[in-house]
Amino acid sequence: MSALPLRVLTAAWPSAREPRRARFIEDLHRAIEGRFCSEVLTPRVHPDDPYSETRAEIPITRFRYPSGGAPVRARGISAFAAAAYLISMDHSARVRWPRGDEDRGGLVLAHWVLPAGIVAARLARRLGRPLVLYAHGSDLHTYGQGISGSSLLRRVFPKAAHIFVASQALADDVRARVAEHPPIEVLPVGIHEAFVAAAEPPPPPPPLRVLFVGDPLPSKGVKTIERAVARAKRDAMPIELEWVGAAPSGVPAPEVGRMLGDLSPEEVAAAMARSHLLLLPSEREGTPVSLTEAIAMRLPWAATPVGGIPALAARWPGGTLLPALKDDPEGAIVALFARFLSEGAAGVRERWETMGRADVTELHVASRAARFAERLEEVARCAS
Repeated sequence: MSALPLRVLTAAWPSAREPRRARFIEDLHRAIEGRFCSEVLTPRVHPDDPYSETRAEIPITRFRYPSGGAPVRARGISAFAAAAYLISMDHSARVRWPRGDEDRGGLVLAHWVLPAGIVAARLARRLGRPLVLYAHGSDLHTYGQGISGSSLLRRVFPKAAHIFVASQALADDVRARVAEHPPIEVLPVGIHEAFVAAAEPPPPPPPLRVLFVGDPLPSKGVKTIERAVARAKRDAMPIELEWVGAAPSGVPAPEVGRMLGDLSPEEVAAAMARSHLLLLPSEREGTPVSLTEAIAMRLPWAATPVGGIPALAARWPGGTLLPALKDDPEGAIVALFARFLSEGAAGVRERWETMGRADVTELHVASRAARFAERLEEVARCAS
């Protein structure tokens, strides 16, 4: 059986400039190549991003919009830029998949229901192909708020044949917004194969090695982390803080700790292997990939109880739920630092052994991709 065409419209995709950005989406589509032939349309964020390229054997087309060199979620977007984004994406979709392309069969898929789902719904209707939506978090929590955002979501959701969501909280959100909707399936995106359990626990503190992985945006609790580390150091706690990720253009970089920049999956795994604690005091999330990576690596983590994070804490050991970001989790973070330091080598070993007893196979991209591909094939069969 030949691979089915999968026309993918997504708000983000990796590039040479930002190889870590939305890497989990690229990993997912690499894992289903052979069963599906993904063709990607995504925004051109940086001036040096090519309009057309092939990454990991997947053809990528990028459309122009006034990005200012930063992704939309980093700095927001004006009404003018939003209109330009949608018009340019729609035009590029028409050029990339003109009439007649429907004869190849396959599906239309949108990652992040807003904004990509708006154009994907138009493309699916024009080609007469089934539409599949994948909600990851910011599409509902950020762009889907307010009168206009909520209205767009209510119009797009019923047009889909199937909806994937990254957490149960997102599934509940969709059901609350739309009375009649297609099947909704909770499927967090899997993690790269580089994240396998560390062979040995890290050297015991001091210093306590603290790690952040992701885009260092205000909504990720960057200032809370900085204040907690600064406070701990004032109390003479030996803390080393590292940041994996790069601040987008126009967003100030963290002022406390060491910036490692964008790293490969193997390099991120190495940073986790030498760390004692991953911090993610976010304002909102789907199911954070960095936390699932930490679980697979046996790295203890602390995060705010938003999105799919409470489900991760309930399913796998090693996580600590912090007070919500609005409730200022700084004190809880400092107390966690003190506890980890007081427990020393014995605590590090015990946490590492406890986390190692959990089965994390389902977290890896191969497991999640298999389920993803099976469901897509079912949708395609029903449309035939």
